[in-house]
Amino acid sequence: MAQDFKLSRKMFISLVVVIIGTFMSSLSSTIVTPALPSIISTFGITAADAQWLTTVYLLVMGIMVPVTAYLITCFSTKLLFCISMVCFAAGTALAAISPAFWVLIAGRVVQSVGSGILIPLVTTMILWMFPKERRGGAMGTIGLIVGAAPIVGPALSGWMTDMWGWRSIFAAIIPIAVIDIVLALFFLENQTTPRKATLDKLSLLLSTVGFFSILYAFGSVSNLGWTNPIVLVCTVVGIVCVVVMFRRQKKLSEPFLDVSTLKSVPFLIGTILSMIVFAALLFAGVLIPIFLQNVSGYTATQSGLIQVPAAVVMAAMNPVSGMILDKKGPRGLGIAGFACMIVGTIFFIFCTPESHVAMICTMFSLRAVGIAFILMPLTTWGMNSLDNAVLAHATAINNTLRQVAGSLGTAIFVTVYSISTHNAMAQGPIDAQMHGFHVAFSSSMILMIAGLVLCIIFVHNDKYKKKLPGGEGAGALPDADKSALPEGKYS
Repeated sequence: MAQDFKLSRKMFISLVVVIIGTFMSSLSSTIVTPALPSIISTFGITAADAQWLTTVYLLVMGIMVPVTAYLITCFSTKLLFCISMVCFAAGTALAAISPAFWVLIAGRVVQSVGSGILIPLVTTMILWMFPKERRGGAMGTIGLIVGAAPIVGPALSGWMTDMWGWRSIFAAIIPIAVIDIVLALFFLENQTTPRKATLDKLSLLLSTVGFFSILYAFGSVSNLGWTNPIVLVCTVVGIVCVVVMFRRQKKLSEPFLDVSTLKSVPFLIGTILSMIVFAALLFAGVLIPIFLQNVSGYTATQSGLIQVPAAVVMAAMNPVSGMILDKKGPRGLGIAGFACMIVGTIFFIFCTPESHVAMICTMFSLRAVGIAFILMPLTTWGMNSLDNAVLAHATAINNTLRQVAGSLGTAIFVTVYSISTHNAMAQGPIDAQMHGFHVAFSSSMILMIAGLVLCIIFVHNDKYKKKLPGGEGAGALPDADKSALPEGKYS
C-alpha cells in the first residue's frame, strides 16, 4: 500500500546516485555552447564545424534512447547504469585531452552514448522504485535536476572557460562521474534480473536509420531549408524506416520496442501532450534570444540573464507539480499548465521592442510554470496506466517521440519566422523580424489550444488503467519471462 511505503536508506542512496548521473548528463548537453568561440580558436575551425559538438550529441542520444528498452532486458539496471556512466566518463576524458577536433567530436559521441542510455534508464528506475501514488514527487525531483542543469551549465562553462580554458569544463566532470560510478557499484539497488533476449537486428537498423535521418533533417532545416535535397531525402527515408519499424513490432513475439503501450489511452495522451510541450519549449528557446538580441538590442549576456528566472521557476515548480499530482491528480495540473502557456504566448504575440524586461521575464516564467505543470506530471500519469513489465519500452518511446517533436517544432516555427520576416522586409529589418516573431508565436497557439482540448477531454483524476488484449496490461510478457522483470514490491 502506498500509505505504508517508506524510502529505505539503500533506496535513498540509490536515488542520490541516479540523480547525480542524470545531472551530469543533462549538464553536458548545454555546457559546451559558451566554450565554442574558444574551441574554434584552438582548432582553427568554422562556427558551422563547431556546432556539430552540440548536434552530434543530440543525434547520437536520439539513436540510443530506443535501444535502451532492449538493454534493460539484457542487463541488470545496476550494471547498465555503471556501463552508461563509464561511457560518459570515458567520452568526457577523451574530450578533455583531445589533440584534434575530430577527437573532440569522438569524445562527444562516446559521451552521448552514455547519456542516451542513462536518461530513459533513470526514468524507468525511478518508476520502478516508487509506488504509483508516490511517483509524482519522485519524478518531480528528477525534473528539478534536469531543469537546473541548463541554468548551471552555460554560466559555469563560461566562467571556467574564461578562468582555465575550455578543457577545464570537461576535466571538472570526470572526478564527479568516477565517484558516482564507485557509489553505484557499492550502493545502487538492482531493479531487475537480466534475461536472454532476442535482438531483432532489422528493427535495430530501421530504428537507427529512421530516427537519425529524421533528427538530422529537422535539425538542418534552419540552415538548408525545407526544399534542400538532403533535408527531403532524410525526411522521407526517416519516416519510411520508422513506420516500417513500428509495423514490424506487431509481428514479433518479442518486439524490439513494444509499441502496444500506445494502446493505453492515458499513456498515448500523456505522450502527445509531452510532445506538444517539448516542441513549444525548444522553439521558444531559439526565437526568444533572437528577439532579445536582434530586435530589443540586448547583448548575448543580457539575453541569457533574462531567461534565467524562467529556468529557475521551471526547475523549482517541478517537485511542486509532482506533489500536486500525487495528492490531487493530473487534470487540474494539465488544464492550468496549458492556460499558463496560452497567456504567456499571447504576450509574445503582441509584445514590442520596447516591452519592459520585467514583463518579458514574467511572461516567459509563466510559460515555464505551464511546462512544469504538464511535462513531468502528465508523463508520469501516462506511465502509471502501464504494468511495470513494459515501463522500459514506454520510457524509450516517450523520450524518443518527445525529442522528434522538439526538433520538428523548432524546424516548423523557425521556418515560419524566417518566411514571415523575409516577406515583411519592406517594413525595415527590425519591424520585419518583429512581424516574423509574432507570426511564429501566433502559429504556436494551435499547439497550445490543441493541448488544452486534449486535457479537458481525456485527462481525468481517476485511477484509470487501460487493459489490453492478451495480458495483464499493456504488453505484458508471458509468465515464463517474468523472472526478468521487477517484482513489484514497491507498487
